[in-house]
Amino acid sequence: NKYFSPGETGREWLTRDKEIVKAYVDDPACGFICTAGFYRDLAEGLRFIASKKAYRSVPDSLPLLFVSGDSDPVGNMGKGVAVVTERFRKITGTHDLTLYMNRGGRHENLNETNRTEIYELILNWIKDHTPAKQEA
Repeated sequence: NKYFSPGETGREWLTRDKEIVKAYVDDPACGFICTAGFYRDLAEGLRFIASKKAYRSVPDSLPLLFVSGDSDPVGNMGKGVAVVTERFRKITGTHDLTLYMNRGGRHENLNETNRTEIYELILNWIKDHTPAKQEA
């Protein structure tokens, strides 16, 4: 949260929408301390998804959409997502790869102040990348 300090909650990194942040803070199922086992599993999962084996398991014909906020500290303020996108392009040979960087967006783009725009972007991308349904 250092990019958004001083903040009222310490959770401003999630989204610019203060009501969503408040709901997160007020929800007893959110913000808890995870177990050591969770962090072990997370580290193992991250190690796998960063491997060339994982990247190569994605068919090069599969269109991909990456959506990130350029103010998401988890994605290194957009830089990390751009690196992953380019790595996908190089390792998989995928040509149909789209990166959308949500200007000012933080970690939860589907909970951002411009979430309607993000939902429309995703819906339009799906429509553009799905074969038209044929009449029976």
